[in-house]
Amino acid sequence: MNFIFDLGAVLFHWNPKEIAILACNPELAFLPHTPEWRSHDEGKISFDELSALHPGKVRSFMSATMEYLAPIPEGWELLRAAQKKGHPCYILSNLPQILHESLLDRYPYLEEIPGIYSYQVKCVKPDPQIFHHLFSRYNLDPSSSLFIDDLEPNITMARSLGLKSFLCQNHESVKKELLTLGYLE
Repeated sequence: MNFIFDLGAVLFHWNPKEIAILACNPELAFLPHTPEWRSHDEGKISFDELSALHPGKVRSFMSATMEYLAPIPEGWELLRAAQKKGHPCYILSNLPQILHESLLDRYPYLEEIPGIYSYQVKCVKPDPQIFHHLFSRYNLDPSSSLFIDDLEPNITMARSLGLKSFLCQNHESVKKELLTLGYLE
């Protein structure tokens, strides 16, 4: 079974409201929900272009984001348990290049896990194209793959494409499901 993990809120902490508070401006929590942020995630506009659209706000929010993003131990335990059982693991994430590079600098082991990042393929989840990019690049059969993500629309799309999918709002619950199904020991 192939295991496909999202990064935000599955393997790394991600909460725009908390990040905005860290940036000392709770009003910034709206930024990741804007169409222009989506374009940045898709790699269609640069960080400088995004910053110009929201002067002073994007740089402050991004700086706080880089400080905030840290591994979620329970998420990494799931990934390592899957690897230990021999399951290939992949990442599928909506992530702009600047954050991907920051994570690689801070957590070089991330580079050991193959994956697709939205900026690389110019589309974001839940667009089916990003899933197809992953399937194609790594020759994955959706029926032999499972997907773990924190957002219901992404889970719904993954299921429609034939992936076994798990909504991760609590890592322990996901772990229990995977143990019950025999995917982990």
